[in-house]
Amino acid sequence: MSPIFIGRQLIFSDAESRLAFLSKLADKVDKPSSQDAFVYAKVAVAKVQLQKQELDEAKSALTQSETILDTFDSVETSVHAAFYQVNSDYYQVRHACTIQGNLLTSFRQNTNSPLTTETLYYTLRASMWTT
Repeated sequence: MSPIFIGRQLIFSDAESRLAFLSKLADKVDKPSSQDAFVYAKVAVAKVQLQKQELDEAKSALTQSETILDTFDSVETSVHAAFYQVNSDYYQVRHACTIQGNLLTSFRQNTNSPLTTETLYYTLRASMWTT
């Protein structure tokens, strides 16, 4: 798919195209003189991977970015902000996946009724009041 520009923002119609573009961009700026741009691009890659629920790949990109950030004496605020925002998103998604998995396991162990959206909703609501 070809990208569409809306203002200064680049829009792709699907996550695969975004991921391919950003990965290629990260590879292009992976030079000793542009490590801040590389980190920024890798963080953008991790954000798309989170949207695609590729948690292991996103964590790998964030770990690589953090390792590079730790070597800097100073870095642009926008690079740090992007890293910490996506890192926060990663932990929120991971936590939500853990809760969902625990709820499904608990529901299956405690009931013989079929799992429907409605029963899952009420199980989730009940668990919110007990935790």
